[in-house]
Amino acid sequence: MIFLFKHPKCIILQGFIMMKKIKIFFLLFVALFPLISRGQMSFESFQQLTLDHGLSQSSVYSIIQDSKGYMWFGTQSGVNKYNGKTFQIILHDLTDTNSLSDNWIYSMLEDPKGNIWIATRSGLNRLDPNTNKIKRFVRKPRSKNTLPDSKIYSLILDKEGKIWLRTLYCLTKLDPATEKFTHYEFEIDPFSFFERDYGWPMYEDGKGYIWLGSFDGLRLFSIKDEIFTLLRNEPLNPKSISDNRVTTIIEDRFKNIWIGTRKGLNKFNRKTKTFTRFYHEQHNSKSIVNDDIITLLLDHEGMLWVGTSDGLSKYNYISGTFTNFVNDPNRHNSLTNNTITALYNDRSHNLWIGTDGGGLNKIDLKPKKFEIYNVFNGLSHNMIASIYEETKEKLWVGTWGGGLNVFNRITGDVEHFSERLEGNKKLVNDYVHVIFKDNRGYMWLGTRKGVMIYQPEKKQFISFSDFFKGDVKINSRVNSITQTKEGDIWIGSESGAFYLDFTSRESRGFFENPNDPNSISSNHVYTIKEDSDGDIWIATVKGLNKLSFMPFKVQKFLNDPGNLNSLSGNSVYAFLQDKEGFIWLATNCGLDMYDKRSNDFIYYTTKQGMPSDELYGLVEDNFGNIWVTTTRGLTCFNKKNKTFKNYDKDDGLQGLEFNLGANFKSPVDGEIYMGGISGFNAFYPERIKNNNNIPPILITKIIKKSNAGEIEIPFVDGSTIELTYQDYLLNIEFAALEFTNPEKNRYAYKIEGMSNQSVDWIDIGNRPNVSFSNMPAGNYIITIKGSNNDEVWNNTGVSIHVIVSPPFWKTLWAIILYIIVVASVLWYYISTRTKKLKEANQILREKQYAALEIAKQKEDLTRKNKAITDSINYAKRIQEAMMPSEFLFNKLLSDAFILFKPRDIVSGDFYWITERKNKIFIAAVDCTGHGVPGAFMSIIGYDLLKTITKEREIENPAEILNQLNEGVIDTFSKNVIDGDVKDGMDISLCVIDKNNRTMEYAGAINPLFIVRNNRLIEVRGNRYAVGSSDYDERMTYESHVIPLRDNDMVYMFSDGYADQFGGPAGKKYKFKRFRHFLQTISAYTLKDQKKYLEENINKWKGDLEQVDDILIIGIRITRSLS
Repeated sequence: MIFLFKHPKCIILQGFIMMKKIKIFFLLFVALFPLISRGQMSFESFQQLTLDHGLSQSSVYSIIQDSKGYMWFGTQSGVNKYNGKTFQIILHDLTDTNSLSDNWIYSMLEDPKGNIWIATRSGLNRLDPNTNKIKRFVRKPRSKNTLPDSKIYSLILDKEGKIWLRTLYCLTKLDPATEKFTHYEFEIDPFSFFERDYGWPMYEDGKGYIWLGSFDGLRLFSIKDEIFTLLRNEPLNPKSISDNRVTTIIEDRFKNIWIGTRKGLNKFNRKTKTFTRFYHEQHNSKSIVNDDIITLLLDHEGMLWVGTSDGLSKYNYISGTFTNFVNDPNRHNSLTNNTITALYNDRSHNLWIGTDGGGLNKIDLKPKKFEIYNVFNGLSHNMIASIYEETKEKLWVGTWGGGLNVFNRITGDVEHFSERLEGNKKLVNDYVHVIFKDNRGYMWLGTRKGVMIYQPEKKQFISFSDFFKGDVKINSRVNSITQTKEGDIWIGSESGAFYLDFTSRESRGFFENPNDPNSISSNHVYTIKEDSDGDIWIATVKGLNKLSFMPFKVQKFLNDPGNLNSLSGNSVYAFLQDKEGFIWLATNCGLDMYDKRSNDFIYYTTKQGMPSDELYGLVEDNFGNIWVTTTRGLTCFNKKNKTFKNYDKDDGLQGLEFNLGANFKSPVDGEIYMGGISGFNAFYPERIKNNNNIPPILITKIIKKSNAGEIEIPFVDGSTIELTYQDYLLNIEFAALEFTNPEKNRYAYKIEGMSNQSVDWIDIGNRPNVSFSNMPAGNYIITIKGSNNDEVWNNTGVSIHVIVSPPFWKTLWAIILYIIVVASVLWYYISTRTKKLKEANQILREKQYAALEIAKQKEDLTRKNKAITDSINYAKRIQEAMMPSEFLFNKLLSDAFILFKPRDIVSGDFYWITERKNKIFIAAVDCTGHGVPGAFMSIIGYDLLKTITKEREIENPAEILNQLNEGVIDTFSKNVIDGDVKDGMDISLCVIDKNNRTMEYAGAINPLFIVRNNRLIEVRGNRYAVGSSDYDERMTYESHVIPLRDNDMVYMFSDGYADQFGGPAGKKYKFKRFRHFLQTISAYTLKDQKKYLEENINKWKGDLEQVDDILIIGIRITRSLS
């Protein structure tokens, strides 16, 4: 229709626009007519295998899967054996009798022994896959026991294990055991003859009959009676077969025989002996795609698939209709070619489709994880911006530039709204980023030009200014609309956040203002949500804002590179509060969980298994799992085990990239909608089922390499691989024969017998091979396991026994020879030595007297050493009496341990604890030196600490150290002439206030470690020792006040642990390793921590001497502390 306007130029312009629209519509009709004429089209996603993937030729006429799991494809150019990664191509070779008799393959089958029988244009072939040996059966005119013809069109294996061959005019039975042929000839009509590239079919039904298709009718052969019956088309009988050129035959589960011909599909009813015909009807979208039938297949669910010369059809037994699949040049994942020549349903329920010129296609027949909706369902645009479920039938879908779609999922009808339309269907803008329904039933649309409101009673959209009479003007892109529990509306846009009170008709805007602490961090708002406490959260491009009321306050959350507990990224795209009250954020740097109680963030990135760090949407399902949309697919986070399950296009996603805000969860039944750049997905999380088909794991190739070259080793299950010391590399290739998505199949291996390797499984991802170099002599068991695309593992796997023989000089005979030679040398050496000893014996007697005198002196030294040792042991008892007992220590701090290991009998390290006025004082002290000098220093230090805290009543740890420093200097400088005091102490001192649950710390040299939430915090003391000779009055000690939290783990220590030499290189343990070890064991019980610390240092020290005294105090902060 052309609308006329008053101005002449308007009339011309409008007419011109309308003509362009008509032209565009005509071009679209021409482009879509081939699809429309074929009937009801289905837009399934097909995976394709062509010459680019290694297929030998693009016309596939036969497909089978053998008992091991390999796929076999017969083409015009040989046989292709496929393992999911690579093709092994088997061809005819004029110079090799161990090759196929011809490359043109008509049919294949596997016999009970695992042999593959191959029918060609020039004879029959039997292939042994274990040895790759081929035996040819060709026509020998002068022999009675021979093929009736060279062209073998089809093969079947009957219930007795006999193989039946179909040639042009003869049915032949072959006994594989005796290789004897029995022929059953039938007459053919020579005037009806025509050649067919795909051969002629043969099928054995469940009642002992063999059905034969040919160019002159359908033949039925009774195996029992050895009689042929011919069924032909009767032109005047509509219940006869539709055409005499029978191309394919199959029996369904209802015992009906389906027959494909060049002119239609037929169903034969055995009881009535009649045929029901199915034809393509040009104006019936649910009829078969074409009448020229080439192949038939019944899948695992009993569904009938029909391959024709112009597409693929699936028959619905209930409705009696067909769903059709054809090549679409505009879709890369449609059928590669419409001439369907072979169909096969593998053990994993994948449908393989051979074509004539388009190679292979594959479609997964297992239930879909995700439903896809896009322009093929009538949507105006594939780029989805927003989704809202009004009812289970009715979805509102906003797009990027394509307007609004109201989609009926039951009928498939779509109602479009756009700025290009007029009347009630006109929008202010076609970029619909928000769809929201308020508590009064009004639908709010957020676009790039503000807000529109749909009034259901009037069935029309009105502008925001007409709906809400106020001062607020929103003309920029709207990213979020939400309603609070009180009924107020919040709108987030790229020009700020806006609050609307419908009761008072008041409004307010919230904007960025660097000079106002109660302003939001950015005007570019992505989302606004109200939490369970009534706080409003505003996520922006520059951080997260929490708006609290009574009094009004804005708290900003930003990324702090120096704080691991801060926001991971400042661009916060989505906000979600889960059922437990935790807040989840989708940012540009990962997934964040915020705990309002601790005010801490925990974040997850690709390092923890996510497919991308750029996240766009969050939805919590009914089971508490968090579904996250990203730029690299969809992921589901299991909060219980903290793992991610990732999904991509192969799982049925619309694409890898999703869009900001384009997600919705149904409040009715939990169905989730996720929109992206190629449509949107709908799914029920509880209905997503993994592929539970466990793949067989097979060795595909074994290669060994030596200086002589590379050799492939034949392998059969149970065989042993033997290597010599000259074989420097063993490479094993393998395959998990599950073809749903073989690129996602995973592998792992373990090797037993390798002394320097554990027998744990080693994950190698998707790599289907593993190499071992320079294997030492010995016996090994290498086991390989694999999984399917959903990581369902075959844990039994396959094992290989490998024997590596040593060189001659390491064999048993060589060792015996070495023993004889060594024994002879030893005998000669002993004889010579005995003679020399006799000569030296005289000299020893003369020195005996001198030795007796030395022994007497040694006895005197032993007595003196014992007296000294007894004195030191007495000093040890004195030192132990002064230090607090473990009973007292555990009485004051029940959740604590002490690891105390003096280097000598007495120690220069000591610990000290006391309590005063509900405060606990703890010190870990390392005095100068060790042994007796250190012990004297410890007594002085202990006495000074006791005096400072008990008598002077000083509680501040820094002041305690200052006075301790003065006391040490004063003690050692009384009789020092030059004033240079060399003695001192390194100390960590803590005062725990049980009332306020705080800890005050001061330190001299030694730091304090706190492990909180598996993160180690180091609090450093001053870098000068107590009693240092470099001390001056300006050098005072400082205190650090630390708020304590439940389950904090506090460590105080001397430097003895870190300074201990040991390890493989005999080096120091060092503080870096010490810090990591404390962080690792911090979650264990205190008893176990002490045990692990002691075991660890003993293992590190080994046979080396302890270099210093060791002292470690561990304290766990619990509620019982107060």
